[in-house]
Amino acid sequence: METNTNLQEDTSVQEEQLPKVESKSKFSRSHIILTLIVGIMLVINITFLAAMYSRITSFEQSVNQNLNSTTEKVNDFEQTLNLVKSDVDDNFHRSDLLRFDEYVSGGVVTNQLIVEKAQFLSNDIASIDMTSQPRFSLNYEGEGRYELSDRELKAAILALLAEVESQYRDYFYDGDTFYDYTIYITQQNYSVATYENGELKLTGE
Repeated sequence: METNTNLQEDTSVQEEQLPKVESKSKFSRSHIILTLIVGIMLVINITFLAAMYSRITSFEQSVNQNLNSTTEKVNDFEQTLNLVKSDVDDNFHRSDLLRFDEYVSGGVVTNQLIVEKAQFLSNDIASIDMTSQPRFSLNYEGEGRYELSDRELKAAILALLAEVESQYRDYFYDGDTFYDYTIYITQQNYSVATYENGELKLTGE
C-alpha cells in the first residue's frame, strides 16, 4: 500500500511540473516573435529613413544647382547693366563735350587770339584751332608760324588756354579734368603747339 501511495504522489508531482515547462516554452516563442517584429520594424524604419535622406539630398542638390544658376544669371545681368550704364554715361559725357565745343568755338577771345574751333573728345584728347586778332595777325607768317619770340608766342597761347579753362570750369563741375587733356593747338589747321601735363611746347621746339 505504501508503494502505491508513493507512485501516486510522484505522478502528482510530475503533473504539477508539466504546465510550468509549457509556460516557459510559450514565453520563449512569444519573445522570439516580438523580437522578429521589432527587427522588421527597425528595418522598415531604417529603409524609410534612408529613402527620405536620399530624397532630401537630391532635393538639396537640385536647390543648390538652381541657386547657383540663378546667382550666375544675376551676376551676368549686373555686368550687363553696368556696361549699359557706362555706355549711357559715356554718351551723356560726349553730348556735354559737343555742347561745350559749340559754346567755346568763336566765343573765347583774348587781345591777341580767338578760338576758331574747339573739339574735346572723351579720350582726353582735344584740339583748338585758333585765329589771330587783326593787329596780332600782322605777326602771323602763315602755316602755323609767327614772327615772334617763343616766349611771346607762348604767353599769347597760354592766355587763350586760360580763358578756355575758365569756361571749362564754369561748364563742368569737375574743372580739374581740364588738365587731363592733351591739347593740340593749330592755326588754319597748321600745327602751332601742344599743351600736355601743364606744359606748352611749340611745334619744332
